[in-house]
This record gives sequence, C-alpha cells and structure tokens, in this order.
Amino acid sequence: MMKKILLIIIILFTLLGNLAAQYKTVRFGNLLVNAQALVLSSLKSPANVYVPHKNKTYAINVENDEVPRSFELYQNYPNPFNPSTLIKYDVAHETFVSLKVFNLLGQEVSVLVNRIQKAGSYSLKFDAAGLNSGFYIYRFQADGFIKVRKMLFLK
Repeated sequence: MMKKILLIIIILFTLLGNLAAQYKTVRFGNLLVNAQALVLSSLKSPANVYVPHKNKTYAINVENDEVPRSFELYQNYPNPFNPSTLIKYDVAHETFVSLKVFNLLGQEVSVLVNRIQKAGSYSLKFDAAGLNSGFYIYRFQADGFIKVRKMLFLK
C-alpha cells in the first residue's frame, strides 16, 4: 500500500513539478522527504527514488506490488552474458517452484530455486563463473506450468 501511495505522489509531483517548489517536505509515515529531491529523482529513474534525509540518502525501489495473474518466465538479461545474468519470473499463487539450469547435454549444472514460494514477481542473479562458455537452458516449473528458455554464456 505504501508503494502505491509513494508512486501516486511521485506521479503528481512529476506532473505538477511547479508545486514542489511551494511545498518543502512530504511525509511518508515517520519520514519527512524533500519534495524537490523527490521530483528530481523520480525524473531520473522512475523505478528508484533516492531520498535525502538527515545526511543520508535512502533508495526506494518502486515496483508493481500487484500479484501476478499467471506464471511466467522471462528472458534473462543481459544475454549473452559474462559472468552473471538476471533471471525474472512470476508466481501466480503460493506453490512449489523449481528453477534449474542445464547444459545442452541435459545435465543439471545449477539449482537456483527449489522451494515453496508465495505469489509475486521474483528476480535472481545467476553466476556462471565456474562454467564453460556456451548455450545453457533454464527451466521454470510451478504448479503444472513449465517454461524453458536459453541463454548464452561468453567468457
């Protein structure tokens, strides 16, 4: 809920940027935020808001907090990669999730996820530093849903 409120305020300040000059601070719970800094940081990167507060800067990651409606496995990024890449996937409801990496011979080289997970969007970093260059397959399985994607590791 707090993420939605923060996102709405960011959008309002972005659209009505001139108002930020009139209001010195915005309150998020117990945190007072400089309104102009909020507008400037939201324009630089809408997913990450950097908020200065009492000689410290807080990074607030604003993501969609809605529960995914279906299971999904996304293409890794970057691809090709060296030595690590990001793999994202969605879980529609709480269930057992398996995410494994295989070489082209079908041999399992890594188990990234093998547990029950709650509904939500997940991302993880796969580090292939100990593997040989080449194509690899990653397989996502959850509640009868199975999806396979390929990735290229270049040393």
